[in-house]
Amino acid sequence: MAKPQDAFVRFENVQKSYDGKTLVIKDLNLDIFKGEFVSLLGPSGSGKTTALMLLAGFEPPTKGTIHLDGRLLNSVPAYHRNIGLVFQNYALFPHLTVQENIAYPLRVRGAPKTEVIDRSRKMLDMVRLSGFGGRYPNQLSGGQQQRVAVARSLVFDPALVLMDEPLGALDKKLREEMQLEIRHIHEQIGITVVFVTHDQDEALTMSDRVAVFDQGRIQQVDYPAELYERPGNKFVASFVGETNMLSGTFEGQEGGVAKVRLNNGALMAASRIDEVVIGARVAVSVRPERIRLHQTEGVGRVAAHHVETIYSGANSKLVLSIGNGERVKTIVSAVEMAELSDQASAIYLSIDPADARMFSAQA
Repeated sequence: MAKPQDAFVRFENVQKSYDGKTLVIKDLNLDIFKGEFVSLLGPSGSGKTTALMLLAGFEPPTKGTIHLDGRLLNSVPAYHRNIGLVFQNYALFPHLTVQENIAYPLRVRGAPKTEVIDRSRKMLDMVRLSGFGGRYPNQLSGGQQQRVAVARSLVFDPALVLMDEPLGALDKKLREEMQLEIRHIHEQIGITVVFVTHDQDEALTMSDRVAVFDQGRIQQVDYPAELYERPGNKFVASFVGETNMLSGTFEGQEGGVAKVRLNNGALMAASRIDEVVIGARVAVSVRPERIRLHQTEGVGRVAAHHVETIYSGANSKLVLSIGNGERVKTIVSAVEMAELSDQASAIYLSIDPADARMFSAQA
């Protein structure tokens, strides 16, 4: 991993307000290293797109500095930043052919004609659209249009490529195909990419690292597996992937493992994340696939009753009641479903403390 001073993109103490009162970006500090694919992930209004617009030069920061490859960007206009852009609506010129659309950034930069033709053809090959250069955007599918937009953003050899929800208009199957397509292109050419999305699966699939935004602040920056397996706070645990939040009271700890008395009276063990006092209300996050099911009682097992089965092909999702109105979801395979002989009878669940993370209920 590169050292902090080697950051290719750096946000330092950046704030942004549109009205002079409300901050939509609050003290943003983020380093992105050369060649990384970093996603800015968060719900609507979290500040992720604003951060991208600041980096692109479409908005000035209210406070703080933004650097690209050691160069201060604050007063540099967007058209002098050498940054490629890809948007959700593709923004292709309808009156230009595919090859002309891709070549456009080179033409406006005054590149020689032979270079324009050569580089635009190479980009067509890279995005697997050779033979489509003479077509117009309305003669292409949504996925093909997005490939043209990606090729256009790369053809002039930018220092950085920014992508703002570029796959949001595609259907699920095509979206998943394009996720891999963009990821493979990134791996092939090694360019630095900053990718904005509200889709957790998309961010986890495509990124080297993910910065999770909420209310104008970064909540956690980490590798996808770390974000999912070891979320740093309650928001990240809830937003990144699906989780169960079990309510209870903190009863102390033993050997670094927290003891939590659930609302139904059961005692469970969890990894302690937030510092809380004994007696404090807490929430325990457990991923559905980490819950183990049993048909017999045992030490540390919590009694539950089947409420609903949601079929989804190879796996099914079971909704279980553990009392006091609380429900948990767990994922089971077709084989496990067959072994649960009587879903109307009691089921017992167990959770490894390493798979349960305790947060303050007030967080």
